[in-house]
Amino acid sequence: MQSLVDAELLVQPPVLEVLVLSVQEWLSALATVCPNINTNGHKNRIAVFLSIVFSFLVDN
Repeated sequence: MQSLVDAELLVQPPVLEVLVLSVQEWLSALATVCPNINTNGHKNRIAVFLSIVFSFLVDN
């Protein structure tokens, strides 16, 4: 059982990095398509939200 937990811990960080990168790419693509939208103000809120979600996922 312990080895399964260790394996999950090894798998998680790259998945989180991929999610963060995909969100950043989506934000930059959105800013490119809709230059009138100010995404800078939303990036901090999205980062806080993602950190809360990720910490919840890691804890569980």
